[in-house]
Amino acid sequence: MTISCSALRCIFLSFSLGATLNFYFDTLPPVTAQSIEPPPGQGAPNGTVGGGSRTSTRFCVKASSTPSRKLKALTPQGQIGLTVSDRPHLWFYLPKTTAQTLELSLFDAQMNGLYQTTLSINEWTGLVNLPWPETAPKLHHNQPYYWTIALICNPRDRTDDWVVGGWIKRVELDQKLSAALAATDADPISLYMQRGLWHEALSILSERRRNEPENSALATIWAKILQAIDLTTHLSAASTTSNK
Repeated sequence: MTISCSALRCIFLSFSLGATLNFYFDTLPPVTAQSIEPPPGQGAPNGTVGGGSRTSTRFCVKASSTPSRKLKALTPQGQIGLTVSDRPHLWFYLPKTTAQTLELSLFDAQMNGLYQTTLSINEWTGLVNLPWPETAPKLHHNQPYYWTIALICNPRDRTDDWVVGGWIKRVELDQKLSAALAATDADPISLYMQRGLWHEALSILSERRRNEPENSALATIWAKILQAIDLTTHLSAASTTSNK
């Protein structure tokens, strides 16, 4: 399918031509809490780094927003974010912005465009928990995909887009993990993180924090994850937007 120039420009030029445009990739330190530290995991294809972004020279961030706060994909450093779902939730940080829309794109491992849709931002801000669109193709097992979020700062000039993205791959839920999750004393957040199942861990943690806002243990895990992906200066608490 045809994918917009902004998303393709971010991916192809940053991965293949590198120096043509001013791209950069955020380096994300590893999670420090032993209970939520993922294993070495599967490296991202071609040495690409999760959370990478292309930034416009004219950010469409509201003046009231802290300048250091930026669009960021919540993905593990230099690794593929694993999931057991064929329609996982995607996570990203969205600063206060004057933009009205963003664009979600999906690519296969060869960077062939598979899907693209435009979404209204509405009142989104902070951490956004984006369900997999119903019209998007399901993820196949053991195939890496690359997804991007493009903040459309200027609809008349898409070179001003602010683009972030990350790798994702669907894997089988093995019997050992299934048995561990079924145990009465199971800690699914830790179990998923230890297996590199990033998307499941974030979704469960976010839901539990909403249901148990006074749980200090959950708050500690949440804070360490935010610290690991350099979001501690962005959020004072669990400010999460869910697009349902």
